[in-house]
Amino acid sequence: MNSTLKLIETNGQYLIDSRDVAEYIDKRHDHLLRDIKKYIDVISTNPNLGALDFFVPSTYQDNKGQVRPHYLLTKKGCEMVANKMTGEKGVLFTAEYVTRFNEMEHYLQTGYSQLSPQLQHMIRLEQKQNEQDKRLGRLEDNLSIDSFQQNVIQKQIKKRVYE
Repeated sequence: MNSTLKLIETNGQYLIDSRDVAEYIDKRHDHLLRDIKKYIDVISTNPNLGALDFFVPSTYQDNKGQVRPHYLLTKKGCEMVANKMTGEKGVLFTAEYVTRFNEMEHYLQTGYSQLSPQLQHMIRLEQKQNEQDKRLGRLEDNLSIDSFQQNVIQKQIKKRVYE
C-alpha cells in the first residue's frame, strides 16, 4: 500500500482506475477484475440499478502493446469494493478513497464559489443534464417505447433544454 489513489476526470465524472485500486489494496489486478465482474452480474439482476453507476469498463495498453481490460470505479464502486474488504487493508482503502473524493468535492465547491453566479448556474444545469442523460440512457436500455411515447419524451426534453 505504497501508492495513493489518483482521481481521473472523464466526462465530468471522477473515477479511480482499478489498477490503482488493486495496487493500493495489494491484490492482483486480475483477481480484482474477477470480483468486479461478479458485482456487475449481481447488480445487473436489479433493473433499478445500473452497473455503470459503479464500474465503467475500459481498456489500456500494457507494456507489450497489448490491449487489456480494466475498470474505472466511481465513488459507489469504491464503496462496493471497500464494503467487501475486512481488516487493515479495508480500513486504509476506505480512508484513502473517501479522502480523495472529498478533496475533489471540496475543490469543486470552493472553485465554484469564485465563479460568477451565472457560470455557477450553468455548471449546475450541465451537471443536471448529465444526470438526466444517464437516467434516460438507462431507461432506453431497459424499456421499449412506441413512437408516440418517444415524441412526447423528445418534446419534454426540448422544453427542458430551452428552459
